[in-house]
Amino acid sequence: MLSQPLAAGLQGRQTERDNRSLSTAISACGNTKRWTAALNLLRGTWQQRLQVGTILYNVTISACGKSRQWRHALWLLSSMMVLILEPDTISYTAGVSACERGGQWERSLSLLREFRGARLEANRISYNAGISSCEKGGQWRHALSLLYELSRDWLEPDSATAPGSARARKARSGSRPCLC
Repeated sequence: MLSQPLAAGLQGRQTERDNRSLSTAISACGNTKRWTAALNLLRGTWQQRLQVGTILYNVTISACGKSRQWRHALWLLSSMMVLILEPDTISYTAGVSACERGGQWERSLSLLREFRGARLEANRISYNAGISSCEKGGQWRHALSLLYELSRDWLEPDSATAPGSARARKARSGSRPCLC
Protein backbone atom coordinates (compact mmCIF):
# COMPACT_ATOMS: atom_id res chain seq x y z
CA MET A 1 0.00 0.00 0.00
CA LEU A 2 1.28 3.46 -0.92
CA SER A 3 1.88 5.89 1.85
CA GLN A 4 -0.44 8.91 1.90
CA PRO A 5 2.28 11.47 1.02
CA LEU A 6 3.44 9.34 -1.94
CA ALA A 7 -0.13 8.80 -3.13
CA ALA A 8 -0.84 12.53 -2.86
CA GLY A 9 2.33 13.28 -4.83
CA LEU A 10 1.36 10.86 -7.58
CA GLN A 11 -2.14 12.29 -7.72
CA GLY A 12 -0.65 15.79 -8.03
CA ARG A 13 1.53 14.67 -10.93
CA GLN A 14 -1.49 13.06 -12.61
CA THR A 15 -3.45 16.30 -12.25
CA GLU A 16 -0.52 18.23 -13.71
CA ARG A 17 -0.33 15.83 -16.68
CA ASP A 18 -4.10 16.00 -17.17
CA ASN A 19 -4.01 19.81 -17.11
CA ARG A 20 -1.19 19.86 -19.66
CA SER A 21 -3.09 17.52 -21.98
CA LEU A 22 -6.28 19.50 -21.52
CA SER A 23 -4.44 22.76 -22.16
CA THR A 24 -3.07 21.33 -25.41
CA ALA A 25 -6.53 20.15 -26.49
CA ILE A 26 -8.14 23.53 -25.71
CA SER A 27 -5.35 25.31 -27.59
CA ALA A 28 -5.94 23.05 -30.61
CA CYS A 29 -9.64 23.95 -30.47
CA GLY A 30 -8.70 27.62 -30.50
CA ASN A 31 -6.35 27.18 -33.45
CA THR A 32 -9.18 25.59 -35.44
CA LYS A 33 -11.79 28.16 -34.36
CA ARG A 34 -13.74 25.57 -32.35
CA TRP A 35 -14.41 27.82 -29.37
CA THR A 36 -17.50 25.88 -28.23
CA ALA A 37 -15.41 22.71 -27.98
CA ALA A 38 -12.83 24.65 -25.94
CA LEU A 39 -15.54 25.87 -23.56
CA ASN A 40 -16.96 22.35 -23.30
CA LEU A 41 -13.56 20.96 -22.36
CA LEU A 42 -13.20 23.56 -19.62
CA ARG A 43 -16.78 22.93 -18.50
CA GLY A 44 -15.94 19.23 -18.24
CA THR A 45 -13.26 20.01 -15.67
CA TRP A 46 -15.86 21.72 -13.52
CA GLN A 47 -18.23 18.75 -13.77
CA GLN A 48 -15.44 16.33 -12.86
CA ARG A 49 -14.37 18.66 -10.05
CA LEU A 50 -10.82 18.77 -11.36
CA GLN A 51 -8.42 21.39 -10.11
CA VAL A 52 -8.55 24.15 -12.70
CA GLY A 53 -5.84 26.78 -12.78
CA THR A 54 -5.07 30.05 -14.45
CA ILE A 55 -3.35 28.37 -17.40
CA LEU A 56 -6.48 26.47 -18.46
CA TYR A 57 -8.51 29.67 -18.27
CA ASN A 58 -5.89 31.60 -20.23
CA VAL A 59 -5.87 29.03 -23.02
CA THR A 60 -9.68 29.01 -23.15
CA ILE A 61 -9.86 32.83 -23.20
CA SER A 62 -7.40 32.77 -26.08
CA ALA A 63 -9.44 30.10 -27.91
CA CYS A 64 -12.56 32.24 -27.62
CA GLY A 65 -10.64 35.29 -28.80
CA LYS A 66 -9.35 33.55 -31.91
CA SER A 67 -12.99 33.00 -32.92
CA ARG A 68 -13.94 36.61 -32.14
CA GLN A 69 -16.00 35.48 -29.14
CA TRP A 70 -14.97 38.44 -26.98
CA ARG A 71 -18.04 38.22 -24.74
CA HIS A 72 -17.19 34.64 -23.75
CA ALA A 73 -13.54 35.60 -23.27
CA LEU A 74 -14.46 38.45 -20.93
CA TRP A 75 -16.93 36.24 -19.07
CA LEU A 76 -14.15 33.71 -18.47
CA LEU A 77 -11.81 36.47 -17.30
CA SER A 78 -14.35 37.77 -14.81
CA SER A 79 -15.29 34.27 -13.64
CA MET A 80 -11.65 33.65 -12.73
CA MET A 81 -11.98 36.24 -9.99
CA VAL A 82 -15.16 34.63 -8.69
CA LEU A 83 -13.33 31.29 -8.49
CA ILE A 84 -10.46 32.96 -6.61
CA LEU A 85 -8.04 32.46 -9.47
CA GLU A 86 -5.72 35.39 -10.00
CA PRO A 87 -5.76 36.58 -13.60
CA ASP A 88 -2.22 37.27 -14.74
CA THR A 89 -0.68 39.27 -17.58
CA ILE A 90 -1.47 36.45 -20.00
CA SER A 91 -5.12 36.41 -18.88
CA TYR A 92 -5.56 40.12 -19.50
CA THR A 93 -3.58 40.04 -22.74
CA ALA A 94 -5.78 37.22 -24.06
CA GLY A 95 -8.81 39.36 -23.14
CA VAL A 96 -7.39 42.44 -24.90
CA SER A 97 -6.66 40.32 -27.98
CA ALA A 98 -10.18 38.87 -27.95
CA CYS A 99 -11.63 42.38 -27.84
CA GLU A 100 -9.30 43.48 -30.63
CA ARG A 101 -10.43 40.60 -32.85
CA GLY A 102 -14.04 41.32 -31.99
CA GLY A 103 -13.78 45.01 -32.90
CA GLN A 104 -14.22 46.20 -29.32
CA TRP A 105 -11.59 48.92 -28.98
CA GLU A 106 -13.26 50.49 -25.92
CA ARG A 107 -13.13 47.21 -24.04
CA SER A 108 -9.52 46.67 -25.11
CA LEU A 109 -8.62 50.01 -23.55
CA SER A 110 -10.60 49.20 -20.44
CA LEU A 111 -8.72 45.93 -19.94
CA LEU A 112 -5.39 47.67 -20.45
CA ARG A 113 -6.38 50.07 -17.65
CA GLU A 114 -7.33 47.12 -15.45
CA PHE A 115 -3.75 45.87 -15.73
CA ARG A 116 -2.66 48.69 -13.44
CA GLY A 117 -5.58 48.14 -11.08
CA ALA A 118 -4.54 44.51 -10.77
CA ARG A 119 -0.93 45.62 -10.20
CA LEU A 120 0.20 43.82 -13.32
CA GLU A 121 2.37 45.19 -16.07
CA ALA A 122 1.15 45.11 -19.64
CA ASN A 123 3.64 43.63 -22.08
CA ARG A 124 4.40 44.38 -25.71
CA ILE A 125 1.79 41.87 -26.89
CA SER A 126 -0.85 43.60 -24.74
CA TYR A 127 0.01 47.01 -26.13
CA ASN A 128 0.14 45.71 -29.71
CA ALA A 129 -3.35 44.27 -29.39
CA GLY A 130 -4.60 47.54 -27.89
CA ILE A 131 -2.94 49.64 -30.60
CA SER A 132 -4.34 47.37 -33.32
CA SER A 133 -7.79 47.51 -31.75
CA CYS A 134 -7.76 51.31 -31.67
CA GLU A 135 -6.39 51.51 -35.19
CA LYS A 136 -9.13 49.20 -36.52
CA GLY A 137 -11.70 51.33 -34.73
CA GLY A 138 -10.31 54.55 -36.22
CA GLN A 139 -9.20 55.74 -32.78
CA TRP A 140 -5.78 57.07 -33.75
CA ARG A 141 -5.39 59.28 -30.68
CA HIS A 142 -5.84 56.30 -28.40
CA ALA A 143 -3.44 54.26 -30.56
CA LEU A 144 -0.78 56.98 -30.27
CA SER A 145 -1.39 57.24 -26.54
CA LEU A 146 -0.78 53.50 -26.20
CA LEU A 147 2.37 53.81 -28.30
CA TYR A 148 3.56 56.50 -25.88
CA GLU A 149 2.75 54.25 -22.89
CA LEU A 150 4.61 51.39 -24.55
CA SER A 151 7.78 53.47 -24.83
CA ARG A 152 7.27 55.00 -21.38
CA ASP A 153 7.18 51.50 -19.89
CA TRP A 154 10.56 50.83 -21.52
CA LEU A 155 9.15 48.37 -24.01
CA GLU A 156 10.49 48.57 -27.53
CA PRO A 157 7.96 48.66 -30.36
CA ASP A 158 8.33 45.70 -32.70
CA SER A 159 7.19 44.71 -36.21
CA ALA A 160 3.64 44.14 -34.94
CA THR A 161 3.51 47.64 -33.41
CA ALA A 162 4.80 49.47 -36.48
CA PRO A 163 1.85 49.16 -38.92
CA GLY A 164 -0.82 50.35 -36.47
CA SER A 165 1.25 53.17 -35.07
CA ALA A 166 2.35 54.30 -38.55
CA ARG A 167 -1.29 54.47 -39.70
CA ALA A 168 -2.22 56.35 -36.54
CA ARG A 169 0.58 58.89 -37.09
CA LYS A 170 -0.49 59.31 -40.73
CA ALA A 171 -4.12 59.83 -39.70
CA ARG A 172 -3.04 62.35 -37.11
CA SER A 173 -0.89 64.35 -39.53
CA GLY A 174 -3.62 64.26 -42.19
CA SER A 175 -6.26 65.61 -39.86
CA ARG A 176 -4.45 68.75 -38.75
CA PRO A 177 -3.86 71.79 -40.86
CA CYS A 178 -0.25 72.61 -41.57
CA LEU A 179 1.03 75.38 -39.33
CA CYS A 180 4.01 76.16 -41.56
